[in-house]
Amino acid sequence: MSTFASRLTSERKRLMLWCTIQGVARVFKERPISVSTLVLGETRAESACIPKGGIDQGEGRIDYEQLAQVGGGLKLKLQQPRGTTILEDIFRTQTRRVAYLTSSSLTKSATFFNVSSTTSFGIVGDTATVYIGSETISARIASATSFDTGVRGKFGSRAQEHKGSSTDGSAVYAVPPSMVGRRVSLYGSFVKDDGTTTTAALTSLLATFTIDENPRWMDETIELQCGPAIDEMLNRRCYVGLKEVESSGRMYFQVASSDDITIEVDDAALLAPSPNQDTFVLVKTDGRSFAGRVISTDTVLNPNLVTVRRMPGLISHNVVGGPLVGGALVNLCKSVKPFAVLAGSNGAILSRALVSRYGDLGGGINDVLPGRERTSFAVATEYRMGAGIDQLDIDSNTFALTTAPQWCWVLDDTVQVKDLIKDWCLLAECFVVASPAGKLSMKPLSETRISATMTIGAGVVARGIGVETFVDEAAIAPLLTVVANYSLLDGEYHYRETHVDREIVKRYSLRDEERVVELRGVSVFSPADYSVQHYIHPNKMSQEAISQIGRRIQLGNGLGRLMAKVPCNLRAMAVALGDVVDIDVDGKDYRGGSIRGRTGRVVGKRPQYDQGRCDLTLHVLEDVFVFAPSGVVTAVSTVSVANDTVTLSTTDPANDDVTPADNFPVGATVRLWDVSAGTSQLLTIAAINVGASTIRFTTGVVGAVELGVDWLTWGTLGTTSQTSVSGFAESDLAFQTADTGIPASGAARRWR
Repeated sequence: MSTFASRLTSERKRLMLWCTIQGVARVFKERPISVSTLVLGETRAESACIPKGGIDQGEGRIDYEQLAQVGGGLKLKLQQPRGTTILEDIFRTQTRRVAYLTSSSLTKSATFFNVSSTTSFGIVGDTATVYIGSETISARIASATSFDTGVRGKFGSRAQEHKGSSTDGSAVYAVPPSMVGRRVSLYGSFVKDDGTTTTAALTSLLATFTIDENPRWMDETIELQCGPAIDEMLNRRCYVGLKEVESSGRMYFQVASSDDITIEVDDAALLAPSPNQDTFVLVKTDGRSFAGRVISTDTVLNPNLVTVRRMPGLISHNVVGGPLVGGALVNLCKSVKPFAVLAGSNGAILSRALVSRYGDLGGGINDVLPGRERTSFAVATEYRMGAGIDQLDIDSNTFALTTAPQWCWVLDDTVQVKDLIKDWCLLAECFVVASPAGKLSMKPLSETRISATMTIGAGVVARGIGVETFVDEAAIAPLLTVVANYSLLDGEYHYRETHVDREIVKRYSLRDEERVVELRGVSVFSPADYSVQHYIHPNKMSQEAISQIGRRIQLGNGLGRLMAKVPCNLRAMAVALGDVVDIDVDGKDYRGGSIRGRTGRVVGKRPQYDQGRCDLTLHVLEDVFVFAPSGVVTAVSTVSVANDTVTLSTTDPANDDVTPADNFPVGATVRLWDVSAGTSQLLTIAAINVGASTIRFTTGVVGAVELGVDWLTWGTLGTTSQTSVSGFAESDLAFQTADTGIPASGAARRWR
């Protein structure tokens, strides 16, 4: 997508749209040009069956309250080519299977498999297309009951494990059993004057959707209603099929001097431990509770026994006594409830809840939370603690780049993925969007360290259509209540704090809305409430810290968000939701000025392909400056002239960075301060040691430097246009001003 704008420099290129459906061996397109082998890397049948106006893509937007992308669905119409039954053949979905898997199981990589019959697929030696679950397989009919030389995961589907049985394995179909849930990928190809395109570089994947409803026929036209791919993932649920396991049996220590307790329960299968992640349980006795880690379950000799190792550090009310002699009765058990602990300060921790399906690493390194399928075990038990999202649908790198205060979510009941992610985003100051390929991605809310992806100006804005600006006041709430300190024992929040923003009340005297925000992933240290804080959170936040979060959510400045609707040509397809852009177009800022020269975040995007437009909604950002980076000098050495290289401290509080040299760009003027004398000197950076702590100047330092005391900071305004490795640019930094409030030429930057 990054080169989309440059491809439109000539008006002689036309955009042709085409799409694919996951697992379906056909390309649907507007005009008859060949694209499948060139772009997709595999040959598919192609049909020019998208009529004019057959693609209607809604506006995708960023919801600041949900901290996620919403909207942006697709309505796709397909016209059956005259004299053919192409669409009828594809969309005649089949609800009854034609065979079933008789193999013991079909792994993701297996190329040979047995079925009850191959009659519906052709004769021996033919190549057939086989549909099992959401996977499409191309395989040769080897016999009346088997296939071989299978190619797995065809036509954009993904190889999956399928269960086999001699009597009733996974259903096998000769046509797609259902269209609902399949992904639709929308592409744009740039066509030359002669109607051809020659390289894959002329094609972009525009967006990915999920079919929401059964296809609807209208005469010779079929209509598909699709939602954005992100909806399907955010609406998935964690902790599915799990429950609090009842018990009326006894609890006893296995051996003397042990914390291992064996408990009789009604269904131990639901408590089976994951081989790759601790499985925790909350054990409730007669008025008392404690937390433990599952050691084992006996599903063969006695399916009602589970062994639990107590975890005194997890629940403060750990009231079961110390180790007794082996076999000694502890208490009668009422119930045992499984739960998981997601704790950490890096967004990668979310991946465990998102991708876990069986807990066996089959879905990647994060597939660690326990899960079971009904057909996998003798007992009729199936459950899943994670959401089971495919690892390929998550941009793990963007998750790993987000950080927050120590976050800990106790997964002890059913929760939608969007609520889990929202809790993280509130603390990490980020939001979640979908990439064109349909991957979940995190983007930061902070704009001060983000480089603009495009300038929205004369070459991008559509001609003859004006820019509309307005103030969005929907998110303003005079009253905001934050609740925290979730208790595993009673499922309630034990901390509540209400914020009243008096400035908002003055501005909007008729507004009385209250917004309640649940922060389940944090715990607030409050001495008054400590007695009811049953869960021992790894890092409690202060009341002031939680208040700052509340004020940030509440828009404490009392102002709505300045928004701009900008009609653009198709060059604007180069930007994605959440990107920050430079604004080079006029529009009222409601303060007597213009939005020109400001930056804006793309919070709405509506492609209108038939009109050659892509309309954007921008949140015009306030100019937020940061203090100039600085550092204490710990060493002075010589590279080419005397005293031309300094080493900065990596631990001094004024620096707060293990690679301080990365905060300065080559060419910048810096000021070295002699603390004892109260004087300073200006130096120009000639080179920096990226990833380390040394900086070399164009000239040597004059005089002696008191190591560990003297320090430097970014010097004067307008000395370099470069951006540092860490993302600092001079336009981001605050500067000192004269009494008039106007910065003089060469005004010094502020320092920490």
